Amino acid sequence: MYYDEIGVSTRQISAENPDGAKGGACRWSPNPDDPDLPFSAGAAQLGKGWKVRPFIKVQPGETVTLMDVTDCGSIREMFLATDTHRLSELILRFYWDSETEPSVVCPVGAFFAMGHDDAPHGVTSLPVQVAPRSGLNCYWRMPFRTRARITLTYEGIEPVGLIAYRILYKLHGVAEGTAYFHAQYRHAVTQSAHPVYTILGNR
Repeated sequence: MYYDEIGVSTRQISAENPDGAKGGACRWSPNPDDPDLPFSAGAAQLGKGWKVRPFIKVQPGETVTLMDVTDCGSIREMFLATDTHRLSELILRFYWDSETEPSVVCPVGAFFAMGHDDAPHGVTSLPVQVAPRSGLNCYWRMPFRTRARITLTYEGIEPVGLIAYRILYKLHGVAEGTAYFHAQYRHAVTQSAHPVYTILGNR
């Protein structure tokens, strides 16, 4: 499915290195007055070369881009942590190549097997790991041939003060016939008069 990975380049995207550039972290000079560098006060006297953007903040209704890479390869690891327990209000969307409609539309909680906001728990499995303090990790292989774009939309009403993320991907050829990763979340409310909800029906 994947080409030989000897000599394959590995890149990592984070709030510190949002475009995954080689050696691209710690690129900003501290400026506590810059709304894009809200965590730089502790390094204000240290100058450029220190982490001044380890996290991002999101406002109600805001959509932020976590990843937008024009290349060929596959995502291997994704980490996300936040100071809100309302993970269902954070919506992930993944777009592969030239897609205008996302292949993935899913709340953060459901994507990381944490579907109940009021009942946080750990998850231990091969593709998903959730630490006791809600460090969300997944290891699905998600190939792309020309572009990979991931956005995060916040649908809550109170600002989120901390979103930490890390996306590790490798640059390599993708074999013909390799499938793309898809995930769609559905939510519906039934009525007592008709409580049956069909998950999968015949056509």
